Amino acid sequence: MTMDSVIAGSNDIFPALMSGLEIEFGSGGVETLARHFIEAESADFHWEARSGERWLGRFEGLDDEGEERDRVAIIGCLDAHWFVAVAIVDGEGEVDRISGLRRFESVRDAQEAYIAAR
Repeated sequence: MTMDSVIAGSNDIFPALMSGLEIEFGSGGVETLARHFIEAESADFHWEARSGERWLGRFEGLDDEGEERDRVAIIGCLDAHWFVAVAIVDGEGEVDRISGLRRFESVRDAQEAYIAAR
């Protein structure tokens, strides 16, 4: 993935989340409420906001009861900040959790962290 493809693929869903919350609850405190939602459902929001993903291998967790899971490096933009994380994804492509979430001010720094993710 080139840096240009990451920039072109930005899928920052934060503005859409704020817009939906404003319709539902009015304009007061919407930004704080949106950040609360993101914090509570971090894995889902970061997975949906990803603009790139790279398979890292099978996840060998102790609590998966025989279900196959994969480790996937993800990169994207959420709330105007670039992020990189490792997502644990089931066989249906649904995210279970994320780990190692890091936020960046620049796409270049995020790209370097994404390439280095293991």
